[in-house]
Amino acid sequence: MTPIHRLLKGLIDYAGLFPPAGLGMTSAVNNYASYRTSNDCWALARFIIVASRLEEFENEMREILPELTEEKPWRMSALCGPVLDQDLADVDAFNGRHKTIHIDSVEIKVTTSDDVAAFASAVPKGLRVYFEFPLSTDPLPFILAIQKAGARAKVRTGGVRENMFPSIDEVSGFLTMCCRHNVAFKATAGLHHPFCGKYRLSYDTDDNRKVLMYGFLNLMLAAVFIYAGIRPELLAELLHEPSPAGFTFDERGIAWRHHWASQEQIEEVRAGFAIAFGSCSFDEPIRAMKQLHLL
Repeated sequence: MTPIHRLLKGLIDYAGLFPPAGLGMTSAVNNYASYRTSNDCWALARFIIVASRLEEFENEMREILPELTEEKPWRMSALCGPVLDQDLADVDAFNGRHKTIHIDSVEIKVTTSDDVAAFASAVPKGLRVYFEFPLSTDPLPFILAIQKAGARAKVRTGGVRENMFPSIDEVSGFLTMCCRHNVAFKATAGLHHPFCGKYRLSYDTDDNRKVLMYGFLNLMLAAVFIYAGIRPELLAELLHEPSPAGFTFDERGIAWRHHWASQEQIEEVRAGFAIAFGSCSFDEPIRAMKQLHLL
C-alpha cells in the first residue's frame, strides 16, 4: 500500500445527515450503501447518526437489511444528546436487535471536564466513546479526564459559519495534548478538502461566503508528524500547507521539509491516534484526492 492509502484507509465517517449537506434519511442511507460497494469503499468508515433518529433509520433499512452479513456489518457511530440516559438505552437496544448493523461508538459533547467520568461510566460496555469539548478553554483538564476514562477525544474543525472554525493555535494545541497524553481522536466538520485554503461555506449556489478551512490531509499529516516527534511549534505551518508540493510521498513513507514519517508510523497513528474524520460528503474528499493525482 502507498502511504496515502495507509493514511486514508477507513478514514472517512459519512455524515450526510448533517450540514452543509443535510440530506434526508433515505438519501443518506442510499448513499452510504452505494459507497460500501464502490471502488473507493476502502476509505469509508462509519455511518454517523443522531441517536434520536435510530427508529427512522431502522424503517429506512428494511429493504437493505437482508443484503448485509455479519462478516461485513454496517458500522455506525451515534451522537448522543442532552437526554443521555435515553440515548444510550436506545443505542444498547438497537445493538441488541441487530447482528448485521452495529453501533460501535458514541459521541458526546461535554462542557466541563468533570462530566467526562460521569458520562463515560454510563456508556454500555463494548462501546467506544468520543468526547467533544470546547477548544476555547484549556484543553488539558479535558484530555486528562478523557485519558483517565479510557475514552477518545473529538475535535470540531469547522461548521456552517466562519466563527465555528477554531484557530490554528487551538487545533495545534489539541493535537499536541492528545499526543502527549496518548489520547486518540477523531475530527469533524469543515474537512471536505485535502489541503488548507479558502472554500465556500455551503453548497448553496447563491451563497458566496468563503472561509479559510483546514485540509483533512493537513490535519492527518499533522497528527502523523507530531506522533513522529516534530516540534509542536511547527504544526501551524504544516496545517497551513496549501498543496501536495509541500510533501514527498513514496514507498517508504511521507516527508515534510526535513521531517520524515515511515509507513509503520503512519499505520500506528491510524490504528491508535488519528482514527477518523466526519464529512457530510464522501465523494468530495475522494474526488479532490484524485484530481490532485494523489489517488
